Amino acid sequence: MATVTIGERKLPARRPADLDARLVVSTGCTAAEHAAMLRPTSTPGQIARVLAPMLTGKDAPAALELAELIEAGDPLDVRAQVLDLLAAPADTEEG
Repeated sequence: MATVTIGERKLPARRPADLDARLVVSTGCTAAEHAAMLRPTSTPGQIARVLAPMLTGKDAPAALELAELIEAGDPLDVRAQVLDLLAAPADTEEG
């Protein structure tokens, strides 16, 4: 399982097989569309909306808290990690 590091915090993450469906419901765009749209100028909120459905575990922050973490950390680094997750093969294990 992958992790996303935001500042000092490591969050378990994976690219679920149904990521497109999750993103379309929450944002109206597929993973490929988000990968094409995430730019170095993307806001922490935009990055958080894409990352949130890929976080696992009971301690995964909600989108607003996640955006705040990203803003306080390094948004460009988190963006790069999100793009890596979007490019990864789907993880079919439940988690």
